[in-house]
Amino acid sequence: MTFPFPVYSPLKLSVASVSFASTNEDEVNRTNYTFSSQGIGTAAADRKVVVVINASGAGTNDITGCTIGGSAATEEQSSGLQGEARNAIYSLNSVSSGTTADIVVTQSGNAGVIMIAVFAVYGASATKNASGTQKGNAISPSISLAVPANGVIIAGSCAAYSSGSASNSMTFTNITERVEYLGDSNGFVAGAASDAYENAATISVDSAFNGSNAATVSCAVSYGPA
Repeated sequence: MTFPFPVYSPLKLSVASVSFASTNEDEVNRTNYTFSSQGIGTAAADRKVVVVINASGAGTNDITGCTIGGSAATEEQSSGLQGEARNAIYSLNSVSSGTTADIVVTQSGNAGVIMIAVFAVYGASATKNASGTQKGNAISPSISLAVPANGVIIAGSCAAYSSGSASNSMTFTNITERVEYLGDSNGFVAGAASDAYENAATISVDSAFNGSNAATVSCAVSYGPA
């Protein structure tokens, strides 16, 4: 006599991953910046494209929007203005085709310098888990950010200096720096970072700058698995 037994498929855990795709910068005074044919990573049905924007320029001109391949991206976090510095993180879900796209950043007025870093995120939830920001003058920003198990964090940070120096630089702590940019006659330094996490945690996303009189801003966002 035979007895039927149910057959169970093994449990598959969803895991989010992140990869650094590309970076670019522009030091011409503009209100809107277009970065043509920017790398956005390997195409996949579940790809989320995340853009870190770091910028500086005289006046009270903040970042107001971002499009990726002509589609409006969602603002995940903005630092607002600190002196001449500002930054923000935008994302677009379900970018299923293509390895490049035009990325357009809009502002309320001219900026003197802008740097973007583009990340491709796979297997992540459609909405963010958490985000945070910190800004100040001559500070080392520290953002306490929760990330779920099998989730990811993406961060950006920048500083505008009162005078340029070739020694101006930055470092990230507790997260891996993926790109750093020194421009605007060495008076602007910016970077972006990312990591994936197997276990749920609260991460202190820290960035530090050398040099003096720096207007400093930082943003970070986390995503859990889908």
